[in-house]
Amino acid sequence: MQSHPGLFRIALTSGWFLPVFAALAFAPVVVGISTYFEPDWAPHRPLMVFLQWALVVYFVGLIAAKKLTVVKPGLWVLLAAAVLVGVWVASAQLNAVSKYWVNYYLARNFAILLIGWFVYSTFVKRAGEHKRALIAALLAGSTLHILLSIVVIGVEAGNPDYDWKNFYVGVSHTRHLSYRAMIQIALAAGLFATSKEGRERWAFAAALMLGLYFACLVGGRSVIVIGTLVAIACALLGTPELRRKNLPLVVAMAVAAVPLSMIYVPPDPHWGVIRLQLGYYGQSGEGEVAQGRVILWKRALGQIPAHPWIGYGEGQFRLLADVKWRVHHPHSSPLQFLVAWGVIGTLAAFALFANAVFAGFKSILAKRETVLAPAALVVGLGTVSLIDGPFFYAYPAMVFVIACAMIKAAADQPSA
Repeated sequence: MQSHPGLFRIALTSGWFLPVFAALAFAPVVVGISTYFEPDWAPHRPLMVFLQWALVVYFVGLIAAKKLTVVKPGLWVLLAAAVLVGVWVASAQLNAVSKYWVNYYLARNFAILLIGWFVYSTFVKRAGEHKRALIAALLAGSTLHILLSIVVIGVEAGNPDYDWKNFYVGVSHTRHLSYRAMIQIALAAGLFATSKEGRERWAFAAALMLGLYFACLVGGRSVIVIGTLVAIACALLGTPELRRKNLPLVVAMAVAAVPLSMIYVPPDPHWGVIRLQLGYYGQSGEGEVAQGRVILWKRALGQIPAHPWIGYGEGQFRLLADVKWRVHHPHSSPLQFLVAWGVIGTLAAFALFANAVFAGFKSILAKRETVLAPAALVVGLGTVSLIDGPFFYAYPAMVFVIACAMIKAAADQPSA
């Protein structure tokens, strides 16, 4: 998204890091296009995992060429990461029902963890403008994917045979589009609230409006509420002299998003802000309402005692849950992690990311221009994950880890 000449020029002149900016900006739309034409790729999106490992290989090449020096993690971070990886390997070898899928998710998670480490190493000593350029690249990725989704909606609007429930544009169910909306809202709100220059402010305001509109269009009940609250919080925590302008504008955009999203809604009950009402009355489909989540939570709790310490490995819940609808995770990140990684792995993951988050939140006001947007994403996506499953999927999980790395990088760099 070429929203701000300064940030765009920084990206173009970033030398060896330019391919990383490009990958983050274009990977979601590339995966979206590929799965639209090849729906069989959608459930596990192998192209996204391939691109993630391509990034890892590229970073390793930079390290070998001595263009990037990796920063050694602190003792507790290193210990937590080592324990987490150890649990991943042990659960995959000892307890997994499907060796194929557990190894697939093991490779994916390991790539995401390495990307987070390399991003931190790259940006811990870089200026705030470079950090904001990376955040803008992530926002470009979600923006392009949302725009692609809107184009597909327009193209397929008159097609009675189109699969609106699964959609297959970078996702395998329309519910997953709400994760993109949450990423869009959080990053755009954080960048908008800390932007002073006119062109930049209005570009990020437009991106925020797009995210709020898309959340209503796809009917993500939790994201509509949580996203709106996150956007308001960003307006309150943003640049102090602009709060009186930002807050009413954000509220106005949230209100306007509802009628705008109703101009055209795909002909399927999984779409549209009307799901806010239908869901509460149990009319939005089996497995989608709160009662469906309670069933999944009970299934997860019933599976944990068999392997409480290291879990079954990632990607196994769908083989363990005895329910009538297709489900890959228990729609709760704590339960998802306990089933997959057990108590030891879950505590290690919490310790690993809490280290970054707590350090960043201590500096959120002093370094709001580089911390607010990724902090908003961590809070927004993390809150959504308590009743949904964004971390089961490669792209939201990667963006979350990068946000944590950016928070930690900003916190660890001394103020000028």
